[in-house]
Amino acid sequence: MITKKHLTSALFLGLLFILIIENADARIAVGLVWSTEAESVDEDSTYCGKYGAYNPMDEDVDVALVIGGELADFVQTKKSEAVTVKGGTQYQDAIALEACFYVPKIYDEDCIFGLFCKRDCKEEQVNYRGDVSLVQQGTESGGGSGSKMSVGVAAPLRLSVSCAPEERNWVPVIIFIIGIVLVAIVFFLLRYMRKRSSAKGKDIKDSV
Repeated sequence: MITKKHLTSALFLGLLFILIIENADARIAVGLVWSTEAESVDEDSTYCGKYGAYNPMDEDVDVALVIGGELADFVQTKKSEAVTVKGGTQYQDAIALEACFYVPKIYDEDCIFGLFCKRDCKEEQVNYRGDVSLVQQGTESGGGSGSKMSVGVAAPLRLSVSCAPEERNWVPVIIFIIGIVLVAIVFFLLRYMRKRSSAKGKDIKDSV
């Protein structure tokens, strides 16, 4: 459920009666509540935005979230499953909805043989802009069995992708070199001990 803290920053003014069905008495309408229009996100992560749908009118309505703009490239499903918002649902009791985006790796890395990478973050910050729309679902008029979708209010959203500088990590290289040296030492020790053991066995045989 959307909290009062979220509602204080939500831009719901004027969103009443946004989604109105064709009949003139306007018995069905829904509004959208959102808590943010800009977020800072990390690379290779998933960000989920919280939204809410309310319906102050009399009739129930089925709604869904639709992702648009550049943000549509980072979602597997551009339209969420429809949910029913009961008539008389006020914005304080808005039905919680969620839109999730996968943020890929964006900034360049300087790597050696594909490993031991570093990143300076000298590039400009990357921003992706789009919108999250609340749409009303229904059936075609005239007795048809098809579905129709009425576009309603769209909440703007900008995701700013953070770049975290990284120093080249030589620790794996050092560990690898130490491991090679230890393996070589063990190999030569075993070889030396084997030769020494063979030499002793030969001396004993000669003395007999």
